[in-house]
Amino acid sequence: MIFSPELCAQNIYAEFLGNSGGLYSINYEHVIKQTDKKVWGVHGGFSFYRVRGKYNHFSKPIGFTYWNRPQGKHHAEFGICLNYIQGLRDNRERWDFEDVRYTKTLATLLNVGYRFQKPDKGFLLKVYYAPALILYEFESVEYVPRYMEFYPVGFGLSVGSRINLK
Repeated sequence: MIFSPELCAQNIYAEFLGNSGGLYSINYEHVIKQTDKKVWGVHGGFSFYRVRGKYNHFSKPIGFTYWNRPQGKHHAEFGICLNYIQGLRDNRERWDFEDVRYTKTLATLLNVGYRFQKPDKGFLLKVYYAPALILYEFESVEYVPRYMEFYPVGFGLSVGSRINLK
């Protein structure tokens, strides 16, 4: 069973840049397995905002996260995220361009970073490096390639809180 009733540790957090696939996302994370030295979790989120009044940016990140030392408050964290992003890029040459068309993209992001979180409750802070690989552009614009494009530089910040439902 992936959502074990014995593990009710959950996090709600806002993510900025990085895995969000845009400026921000609101996310939920659930711990699926925990041992004395390791923790595995799944997460999902949602982002929606209007870009300069021209089009909507929407993203849906989902992924897996691993971090070490569940009994401490400082952790190394590793993860992978698959993200559907609508409006990542567009065809505008300037902001007053009227016929704005945008991409629909599937991307994967790896993350490696630092996580601050106490074992049982409270504040969550994550800072991480997140290179991205654009897997496919479902709806492309003229200058955007349709397959495999790598972005080696990406960073993210997450702020949130743990909630325990036991």
